[in-house]
Amino acid sequence: MTLSHISSLNWVALHDFVLHISKLAANHKNHNNMGQIIIPTDRKINGPWILDLKSLEELNEVLLTIEEKLEQASEVLLTKTAESYLEEYKDRHENIDLESAKLKVKNINYKFNSSEKFALIITKQGNKIKDDNLLSILKGNEINEYNPTELKIHIRKGPCEFTLEVTTNYQGELETRIKSVDDDIFNDINYEINKWIENHKPTLIMQKWSGWFPFAAFPIIMMLVFATPLFIKNDKDAYKTQLEQKANFLLKDGLTPVETTKAIEIILQHESDYVPETFKQDNKINEILGTVWIITILGLIILMIKPNTVIGLGKSRWKIKFYKRWIYFVLVFIPLSIILPILRSKLI
Repeated sequence: MTLSHISSLNWVALHDFVLHISKLAANHKNHNNMGQIIIPTDRKINGPWILDLKSLEELNEVLLTIEEKLEQASEVLLTKTAESYLEEYKDRHENIDLESAKLKVKNINYKFNSSEKFALIITKQGNKIKDDNLLSILKGNEINEYNPTELKIHIRKGPCEFTLEVTTNYQGELETRIKSVDDDIFNDINYEINKWIENHKPTLIMQKWSGWFPFAAFPIIMMLVFATPLFIKNDKDAYKTQLEQKANFLLKDGLTPVETTKAIEIILQHESDYVPETFKQDNKINEILGTVWIITILGLIILMIKPNTVIGLGKSRWKIKFYKRWIYFVLVFIPLSIILPILRSKLI
């Protein structure tokens, strides 16, 4: 057999394989569209993710389950592809069994013969720590010398893949991707990883806190700056307000002859912008504004120290304790310190 014959046979085999995959994909798509809810295969959730050692150990257990599911998914995909081959060979009146068809698929598509699995941690110092599984990194001593900034998990069985990535940059997102997996097995994988996500994902208020600050501080300060002059009164305006109150009191029951002179005096003082030298306005409003400013500035300073995504290994372990205590202080202790005295005063 000449080289040209071998090449032509390879092209025919490759053409057949592409045709089978196309038909399989079309059938799969038609099956999905028959009244089913399509679940996205990619998911991204903003931080802050506070991942301590326990949460990462739980993640490792989930990954072992996902690895088994991916092996099943690869076998299902291989079987479906081989079965589509059988249909083609029947049309050509050629006899071939399922196992032989699987071997043909594996010979054409190398991905069915390979697998990959690794856990990768990138550190602040620029080092990369890589191992076959996450637990080995957690147990090792190498991580103790570094500050982790990124975590990537990748598992591939044949063409079926699962990826999980956590980054401490930007909004500290956690992202998962599932590829080329049968619907039922996809739902199983999605269920397993979503259980872990629901147990460890940040609350909505933590996400808003981490995402809005420090940017939210500027509009808050500007609102106070523009609102403050509307409430501050100079002596002339304060004295006019006092005169108006006196006028309203006189007019309440009607003017008597004795009060007429007083009313004229009030009108003249009001229209002439007269302010007695002995007049001192009530500074209650200004004191309230000062209190508002102080509380606002203190609140913004507290909120500026926002929790960020942290992979609590190595030299970043202290951040876990700090953030957990800080979150409790800001979101629980401070609100209760304000609300409980108010409730107590109303109940007593």
